[in-house]
Amino acid sequence: MILKSPPGLEQAFQKLHELVYYPLIHKEKFVHLNLDPPKGILLHGPPGVGKSMLVQMVAKQLDLKVIYIYSSKIQSPHLGETEKNLKEKFDLAEQISSDKNIPTILFIDEIDAIAPSRDDSSTHETRIISQLLTLMDGIKKRKNVVVVGATNRPNSIDSALRRPGRLEREVAIELPNRIARLGILDFYLCKMNMKTDFLDKNELVSSTTGYVGADLLALCREAGMHALNRTFHSKSKLDNLELLENVDTSQHQIILNLDDFRYALNVVVPAARREHVLDLEPVKWSDVGGLEKIQKEVEKAIEWPLKYREKMMSLGARPPVGILLYGPPGCSKTTVAKIIATEYTNFVASDNKNNASDLGGTASFFAVSSAMIFSPYVGDSEMFIRGIFTKARVVAPSVIFFDELDTITGSRDETSTDEVQKRVLSTLLNEMDGISTLPSSNTKHYHTDVNQNTKIDTESNVNKSVLVVGATNRPDKIDSALLRRGRFDKLLYLPCPDYNARKQILKTKLRNIPSTLDQNCSTEIDLDVLAEKTKNFSGADISNLCMEAALIALRRNKSLTAVVDMNDFISALDVVDASITKEQLDFYEKIKDNF
Repeated sequence: MILKSPPGLEQAFQKLHELVYYPLIHKEKFVHLNLDPPKGILLHGPPGVGKSMLVQMVAKQLDLKVIYIYSSKIQSPHLGETEKNLKEKFDLAEQISSDKNIPTILFIDEIDAIAPSRDDSSTHETRIISQLLTLMDGIKKRKNVVVVGATNRPNSIDSALRRPGRLEREVAIELPNRIARLGILDFYLCKMNMKTDFLDKNELVSSTTGYVGADLLALCREAGMHALNRTFHSKSKLDNLELLENVDTSQHQIILNLDDFRYALNVVVPAARREHVLDLEPVKWSDVGGLEKIQKEVEKAIEWPLKYREKMMSLGARPPVGILLYGPPGCSKTTVAKIIATEYTNFVASDNKNNASDLGGTASFFAVSSAMIFSPYVGDSEMFIRGIFTKARVVAPSVIFFDELDTITGSRDETSTDEVQKRVLSTLLNEMDGISTLPSSNTKHYHTDVNQNTKIDTESNVNKSVLVVGATNRPDKIDSALLRRGRFDKLLYLPCPDYNARKQILKTKLRNIPSTLDQNCSTEIDLDVLAEKTKNFSGADISNLCMEAALIALRRNKSLTAVVDMNDFISALDVVDASITKEQLDFYEKIKDNF
């Protein structure tokens, strides 16, 4: 038999085919060997990766009947109705398999919605789970029925379902790697009646890290619509719907190019980026001001490992896996993390010219805080950390930013650190140890998702890089294990801005505020005076000062021509004080000396 698997799903298709083929088509071999064939299979992978399509293609090639169970269709608010609907589906599957002698797949889509863990379930959900377990156990051993459950959250399923005799075998669908994405794109592009000769598919594939099959289909459709608009829009003022109804595409050769995909990439968000990833506008050093020293250190930590990789390897030098930003509150730690996300993409792209794309964008930016991590349920916090790192690897280059790191992990030397923080710390240490920072160009690296048992090809190029950035106001509360080599091994102190930095910050802030700066008038803003009067002000304090001055100017003149002058700043200084005391500054300087 010649098997035709869907593009990018070859391994999962082969495994599912075998698990269904032998029990249903050659069940007599199990009888002869006195073996019980598997009655259930759990199919899991990210949303849109092709789980349902995989079942349909296996059933089609083996000429099997598929009975579908969708949680949205069988669940009912009425007592006992959902259990009844479930039983009817199982009865139908057994009837077809026995009376008509047709091997049958009973496919339960989004099984986690039907059978969530009973630890977190209501009484109603618990009854449904019990009914499903009873029905699974009731499938007669020699019947031609195999149950296939599909989910993108395997750890959310009640553990009793994953025992032998139920969903005892599992098939994990990998996120498509570079070769798989190329195959999927070829498949969809061939079905489009457009000219793609001038399309650089390798460049396109480099820009679709983290995209699953459904994402790539949506990407091709969006690019195709853009190409259609681009081709005919100059000749027609019709909207998209009218364009499709009235334009005869058979008379024109539509060319699909990278510009169409540039547009589509800004519209179609891959499934892997829809959770936890922030839509980050590019932030540059010039947008902030006063961070010249920090800029040099960051560029050294990011650019050198990419630009001088072989030299560093020959010298036995390792680039930092993580960067810890510490200093007083309001001194631009979060802003620097966003700049790092922007700069990281630029350096990765310029270093990897053969595989990097010019389709633009910044690194995927994952912002994590203690409020997002901690959960009252045992194991949830650790699972969240593992999930963040897994997603970051998938959509790399990426930056994971842990804000207020000290509140997330604590320190094992502190008696106030609770058990959850200790488990989170242990998980974070393991994940950071698993980040490969200098992959060989000829080596394949794999990461196994602990949550989903999914083997992810990291494509062994620098585009799979993950950089971890932490920020804290209390570096003395950080566990010492996190500061060892291979973890947060680059420590950057962001002090209160000095005189020159304050002057530069004020100048940067006033770019976007109508003011008398450089207007050579009696109320001209004097940056030297303001920089002198804002001693011990943090960057956030200076922002507040500018905002207060703008409000004072607005109260003075409510017209659109209102401008901020020196008098407004003098008045604002009576309202806005420095938020950082001298004692705090001495504390941070002492910590800096110890580090």
